[in-house]
Amino acid sequence: MPRSSVGPTCLLLAVVRANVMVSCCAVQESVQKGLKANDWVKQISSIIEGKCGGKNDSATATGCKLENLDEAIKVATAFAQLKLGPSEVLV
Repeated sequence: MPRSSVGPTCLLLAVVRANVMVSCCAVQESVQKGLKANDWVKQISSIIEGKCGGKNDSATATGCKLENLDEAIKVATAFAQLKLGPSEVLV
């Protein structure tokens, strides 16, 4: 696998006490390519019926729709691929 030209930007989803918790961290290289943490979590917060907030490099969200977790992962992946390119995104 080729080495990524973008630093370690990540979006983590977890289920905690029947809620979906999202945490996102974006390095400067990703932000410059258009993948901002606050925009990324915003893409999925409505899917999990949640609230989100943050900055370009760090953002969080919480939601209550556990049954939409698979859809949230698909949307988050597609958004990252759109911004960085498909070969730069690992799921």
